[in-house]
This record gives sequence, structure tokens and C-alpha cells, in this order.
Amino acid sequence: MYMCRIGRGFDPQDYWEYEQIEAVLDGLVRNRLIMESRDLEAFLYGKFENPLLGLIACYALLEQSKVDYERLLRITNNIRHLLPHSPDSALISFLVEARGRSSQMRRWHSSWKFVDPPLLAKGTEHVMRLAAEDERFCPADSWLAGIALRLTVGSAWTRWDADIDVSDARRRLQTILGTLHEETPNLSAANLARIFRLPLSVIIQEYEKVVREPVAARESATVSDVKPEIERRYHKYVQEVLQTVDSAIKLLGRRENILPAQLRKVRKSLESTWKPLRSLPELLETVYPERKIISSRMQYQLNAQLEYAMECMIEFENLIEKPLQEKYQLQLSFLQKKCLEKLETLARTLRDVDKLID
Repeated sequence: MYMCRIGRGFDPQDYWEYEQIEAVLDGLVRNRLIMESRDLEAFLYGKFENPLLGLIACYALLEQSKVDYERLLRITNNIRHLLPHSPDSALISFLVEARGRSSQMRRWHSSWKFVDPPLLAKGTEHVMRLAAEDERFCPADSWLAGIALRLTVGSAWTRWDADIDVSDARRRLQTILGTLHEETPNLSAANLARIFRLPLSVIIQEYEKVVREPVAARESATVSDVKPEIERRYHKYVQEVLQTVDSAIKLLGRRENILPAQLRKVRKSLESTWKPLRSLPELLETVYPERKIISSRMQYQLNAQLEYAMECMIEFENLIEKPLQEKYQLQLSFLQKKCLEKLETLARTLRDVDKLID
């Protein structure tokens, strides 16, 4: 994939650019988007000739532990001028203006709508997270909503299975929702949207059909049919939380130069990735009625360990924001060690939880 000015065409002499794009896109697929500062600057400088470089650089900057939103605001203004109709540039603008604050995102959802898919899978992943929280973010009748039901993974680009018809995908979703509704009627549309990482608008629309429609009129399915999908989601979300916890451990394992903004970003990411896990125990009971996969005791342990770790991180964050004084050094060292212990305990429990379903 390459963007250039009209009439310029492909230039084989720009091999550095093509090699770097491929390397960075590979990092996007692996969720390890790492760019040297000189490469980042080259991407930002090159965005005027190839705007794709600017989009990739923005996603890289948003992945940094300390996000420079002021710099990103200037960059996104240029990119929106270069790509005024791009869903990626609109999404990046939204994320930058919200400054990563969930309260700001919720407030602005009503004025931002995404009907077309972002070019890059990283962008679509962001949109699906946001759309699962507010039905207005992605309308149920939009092209993006239809694609959301058929998304595939393993590429830096947004991909979906074109062989599956949207109506067939919706019927399949109805079948899954119907089966879950019969077994666990208390599950809300909001929880299901988070679990399946689908637009809340789509879940609400299909869930309402399930509730209204007689059971005999629906396509039949058993809990066993739904089990593989629930298991896949289970492992995916446990791994996402574990990856965030490991990032926090790596950050706190450093002896110095831990910035409050870095810690705050990891903490917010942990809060976000934890949401889908809250409803999974109830779903697991539906597909494994013969045994309790996550016991009440383990569920309590997980939630308690998360709360302890978060409280410790907030305390550490508040302390490192104070002017550096000798009297705080001992307390900082103690808190840093305490945070690491809490996070390592949580990581061990998550690994044990991930092994419960093979």
C-alpha cells in the first residue's frame, strides 16, 4: 500500500521508505510498534509526499508510554488537511483531542460517527473499543458495522471475510445471542458488546430481535456451538490484560526516570483491558454448566489483586509528581517494590486463569 501525489507514481529508488513501512507495519500486527526517533522524524517529514507515513507515525506516537498530545495535535491538523476524508485521520484527531481521557471520549461520542473502516487494523481496533461503549459511535446500518461482524486478524490492514454475507453474519450473531440469552438472560447488551468487541448499536439491534422473536422461529444452536467463540474471546482478553500488566512490571522495574504520565497511561490501559473480563465468568458458566471455570474465590482474588495494584500505582504516581526531596526517596523505593509485588502476583494469577481452558 502506498500513497503519493497524483502523477508521481512508484519510485523504486525510495527503498528506505518501503523497507521502513513494512517493518513498522509488522510491528503493528505484533502489537510491538517500536520506532527509532530518527525514523519517526523521517516518517513525519515524509507525510507531505506520502500521507500513509504520517498515519503510521501518529499510531506510533499514540503507543508511546508518554504521549505528547500537543505535538500530535499539530501533526493531525496537517494530516486532516492532506486526508480530509480518511477515517484514520478522523479517529486520530478524536483520540488526540480526548487526550486519552475516557470521560472526554464519552462526552464527544455523540458528535463523532464512524461509518467507514480505518485503513489500518490498529485504527479499527480503537474504533471497535469505542463503539462497544456507545451506540452512537458506529451506526448499526453503516458499512463499518457490517464489516465489524466479519473482521479477520493477522494483518496490519483492516481485513474482513468478503465471502460471508452481512445478513448471514447477523443471523449467526442472533443465534449466538439467542443461545446466551436463554442460558444467561441477565447479560446486558453493553456487556456483550464489550465481550464480543462489536459496536453496541449492532448488539442492541440484534439482541432486541432475539428477545422479541419466538424461540421456535430462530435458527437453533446449542451451547456447544457457541463454546469455541467464547473460549477464543476468553484467551484473547486474558492475554491482553497480561500484556498490559507485563508492560507495567517492565516500567516499574526501572530504577529511575519513571514519569507520572507513563504510569498513568499503563494504569488507564489496564482499566480498559479489564472491562471485558468482568463478564466472562458468567459467560463461562453458560458454556461450561458442568463445572465452574473461574471459582468465586478466584474471581475475588483477581478483582482484589487488580484493585490493590491500581491503588499502589496511583499512590506511587502521586508521589513521583512531588518535587524531588530526600525524605520521599525511601517511601518511593518502598512503594515501587510494593507495586511490583502486586503486579507480579496479578500476572501469576492471570497465567493460571489462562490455563483453565486448554
